[in-house]
Amino acid sequence: MKITLEGQYTVERADELRQQLMAVMKEKEEVEISLAKVERADLTFFQLLHAAMKSRRQKGRSMKFSGDLPEALMFQARMCGLAELFHKSAA
Repeated sequence: MKITLEGQYTVERADELRQQLMAVMKEKEEVEISLAKVERADLTFFQLLHAAMKSRRQKGRSMKFSGDLPEALMFQARMCGLAELFHKSAA
C-alpha cells in the first residue's frame, strides 16, 4: 500500500496525519509513504512517522519512506535525531 503525503505537516495537521497512519497500521502488506511532496513539517510530523515505523516493526510488518525529503526537512530530521528513517537503507 502506498500513500503520498503532500503540503505542510505541522501541529495543526497532527490529528489528520495520525489518522492516516492509524489507517495503514492494519495493513499486512508493506506500507510505503511518499514524502516527495511534503513542503514543511515540524517535530510532530517526525514523531508520528517514527512512532508508526516503530509500531509496524514491532508487529513484524514493514514500512518505508520514498521520495527525497527536501533538504530543509532533512536538516530538521537530523536535528531530531531521526534522519536515519529517511534513508533508503532504513526500509
